Parts: sequence; C-alpha cells; structure tokens
Amino acid sequence: MNEIQNVFIDSNVLVHWYLIKQRIKYKKEKHKKVILEKYRNLKQSYDFIECITNNRIKGFNFFISDLVLSEMVTIINDFYISKKMDFHGIATIYWPKYRKDFLLDKNESREFEDDAINAIDFLSDKLDNLVDVLLDRQYYPHFISKYGLRTHDSILLTTAIKSNKGKINFLVSMDRDFLELENSLENDLKIKIVKPQRMSEIIKKKTLENERIREVELSLP
Repeated sequence: MNEIQNVFIDSNVLVHWYLIKQRIKYKKEKHKKVILEKYRNLKQSYDFIECITNNRIKGFNFFISDLVLSEMVTIINDFYISKKMDFHGIATIYWPKYRKDFLLDKNESREFEDDAINAIDFLSDKLDNLVDVLLDRQYYPHFISKYGLRTHDSILLTTAIKSNKGKINFLVSMDRDFLELENSLENDLKIKIVKPQRMSEIIKKKTLENERIREVELSLP
C-alpha cells in the first residue's frame, strides 16, 4: 500500500484562489475564461485549490492552519486597499504613509468581512487543520538567522516540519523566499517546497499509478 502524502498549503496560494474566485463570482461564470486568462499567473493556484476542494483525492491529505487563514485575510484586505490607493494615483512607495487613509469604508468592510468569513468556513470544512507551532527552539531561530525568513514564514515552515508528527511531505507555495529555500534546506528536513502546478502534476501522476495498481489487483485471481 502506498504511503499517504501530506500537503501543507501556504496562504498566498489561497489568496490567489480567492481573488480569482471572487472575480468569477461577480463577473459571472460566462466570463470565467477571460478572467483566467487575465490572471494566468495566478491560475495554477486557483486550479489546484478548486481541484482539491471539489474532489476526493485518494492518497493525499491537505492541510492549512489558523495562521495561514489569518494571513490570507490580511493579504486580501491589503490588496483591496492597494487597489483603492492605485485608483487615486498613490504610488506604491507611499503605501505605509497613506494606508490608513484608504481603509475600506463601512459598506466595503461589511462585504469583505462576509466574503472572508465564507472563505474561511469553506476552506476549514474542505481541508484539514494543523496546529501552528508558534515558538520552536530547534527550527524557528534557525530559519530567522540563517535564511532571513520573516516571523510568519518561519512559523509556517516550522509548523510544516513539526506538525502532524513530522509527516508533512510537501509545502505548496508561490512565495519566492520559500521556493528559493527549497534547495538550501538540509536533507534531513524531508519536505519538498513546490508550486501549485507542480503539486497538481504530482497528484495526477500518483492518481494514475494508483489506478494502474487497482487494475492489476482486480485482474488477479
């Protein structure tokens, strides 16, 4: 029997999925092809999350955490604020100075909160949850000092390594810091950091292998 593969999903993948999902929702399904083309750089995240939340993928478990969901909400909120600033001609360089001047208004905030809660509930229902490892003496200081990771990235990577009894096989991310780190991590960490498209390819390959094994088993007397 093949070993179950455990997959931990980074917040940026969820953000990309959410943004495309919302565009399709408000622009209607008939515009889906146009939207996916417009956001083609984010499409792999959308396709991956849609696949694992709408299908039962045998041989894989998919995980998120409270920190992942919290960071997802923060990034999406910041994205909407940045769009408002851009509409008013405020350059990105002035983001820290003027951010609070462009917070979501009452109606925007209510709509955002409803959509965010729905997304959290949906993802929490469809995916398994890991308990975040907030402060670990073995890995956390190491990731901060040697690789220069930010606080939340160090927590997510530590969580991926230490949670689920150390049996997370993949971290799926679009974060360049994580993806560049994949070749630097010590071999004994035994975790692969991949983009959503690569994870989808791995799932497809293993699914086909399992189907062939099943066909052989059924043909045996």
